[in-house]
Amino acid sequence: MSGTRLHRAVIDFARLIFVPYMRIKYGYEFEKVDYRKGNFIALANHTTNFDSIILGLSFKQHMYFVAGEQLFRMGWISRLLRTFLNPIKRMKAKTEAKTAVSMLRTLKAGHNICMFPEGSCTWNGETATIIQSTAKLIKRAGVAMITYRVEGGYPSMPRWSKSKRPGKMIGRIGNIYEPDVLEKMTVEEIYQAMCKDLYVNSIDMTEKYEYKGKTLAENLETVLFVCPKCQGISTYTSKDDIFSCKCGVRLRYDTHCRLNDENNEGFPYTSVLEWDKWQRQWVIDNIERMKKNPDKVITEDDNQELFTYTEDEKTEHVLSGSMALYPDKFVFTDKVNKKELVINLSDITDIAIITMTTLTFSCSDLHYEIKCKIPRSALKYLLIAVALSPMRYII
Repeated sequence: MSGTRLHRAVIDFARLIFVPYMRIKYGYEFEKVDYRKGNFIALANHTTNFDSIILGLSFKQHMYFVAGEQLFRMGWISRLLRTFLNPIKRMKAKTEAKTAVSMLRTLKAGHNICMFPEGSCTWNGETATIIQSTAKLIKRAGVAMITYRVEGGYPSMPRWSKSKRPGKMIGRIGNIYEPDVLEKMTVEEIYQAMCKDLYVNSIDMTEKYEYKGKTLAENLETVLFVCPKCQGISTYTSKDDIFSCKCGVRLRYDTHCRLNDENNEGFPYTSVLEWDKWQRQWVIDNIERMKKNPDKVITEDDNQELFTYTEDEKTEHVLSGSMALYPDKFVFTDKVNKKELVINLSDITDIAIITMTTLTFSCSDLHYEIKCKIPRSALKYLLIAVALSPMRYII
């Protein structure tokens, strides 16, 4: 069986299993795309780590997915993915021209492609910033563009949580842009169309439906890292459905994804989205204050694992220990020999987050990855580092 026939057969078999599973487990209702006029690029908002499965169910035609390079560094699992699905690799912490070339080559061969132009899953239920270079690729590709919007994915499977909370999910076609229409559109017009079609705010779904599960609040500290009351960084812990700060704030996360103030003291935010928007602005407003003392640690965490990796998918462990962010550098300290590795922020060209807690960044052609098994916020490091020093980023 040829590669393409094998890949199609795998997807067809997966549909037999996952269509009824998603409908029963997550209440997934979807409008199915059946485009027969030629090949296309499908664009969708990125709400969960299972979006490739969700989109694969929602399109009748076979598609090749653009996937983060971390999926290619997983040993035998990566070999299975290559054999049965053959995704297109993208370096997440680096703007990768090779990815665009691979995509255009795949399209030229007559295949379809699906990608998530945010580059990363939403943290707060709202569609993140669309990568603008995607519009240039669409303009250059000369094929149809199909936008597809999934709602209810974030409250069902939040990026910051390890638990699932089934409720309701809906998949709908945003629009279908034929090649002749795209030819007449400018790159900016294509970009604005993408942003409009893929915009989702999960509050629209959580007000209508309940999302029930266990440990609803656990790991919220991976996304919400600044306390609006005491202004402390990483002062919150989570347990079951309770999210509490050292300063006394105690919140309960409910099945409508609301944050309820257990102390009735007028906590200012009732959703992750509102709080996250506030803390991102807080970082910007306080960055000059942070810069004033270059020798003072802004935030730090123990129990970190530092790795380097190469574009040919080789990974090497560097040290186990602590990570600290200063106004001008990252400092990693080995817990055994206490040796330090210092990486200046000015040397970092690209930075990104993989799944929940893995932080990755590049210093030109040298790539680093920091992992941990505790609910540590990678988001705080990225947002503060980007505010301190110019670098490309994908949240």
